[in-house]
Amino acid sequence: MTILVLAFLLCTLVFSIFAYQKILALDKTARASWASLDIALRARQESAVAIAALIASKYPAQQDFYDRAAVIKTDCHTELLLEDRIKREEFLTLLCSDMLNFAKDKSDILENPVFEEHKLMLERAEEKINFKAVPYNDAVRDYNTLIKSVLTIVVAKMFDFKEKAYFHFKK
Repeated sequence: MTILVLAFLLCTLVFSIFAYQKILALDKTARASWASLDIALRARQESAVAIAALIASKYPAQQDFYDRAAVIKTDCHTELLLEDRIKREEFLTLLCSDMLNFAKDKSDILENPVFEEHKLMLERAEEKINFKAVPYNDAVRDYNTLIKSVLTIVVAKMFDFKEKAYFHFKK
């Protein structure tokens, strides 16, 4: 009987170690995918700030574009919870839409080479964001599934692994 109890405890310990390592590996994959996605998000922020600065320099009444873009960029460069960061990126998406709508009938902005360059950089960054969001969301799905599974939930709770947020990007 003692041997059976010891065997059970040993199997439980081995499984717990395996589960912990697997959760840790998926957590690392999700973090690495986020880091890659973050690079594209920061490039988009830089382009948005540049476009906002150009609009504000030509139309001082539109200084609000620059102010909002600068605040979002500053907020995103601080340590935010992922959910908060995603909300800031959604605000930036709306701001970019507002700025491009404002600029669409302003020939002095549309013909400006700086505007053209940053608009192109913004479009490329958004393409990269869409591309890089896929592996991030895949990693989050795998991680969230594992920490909620019946066999690993105890290990996940013991080591305080929490569910991660998905990243949904809309142009």
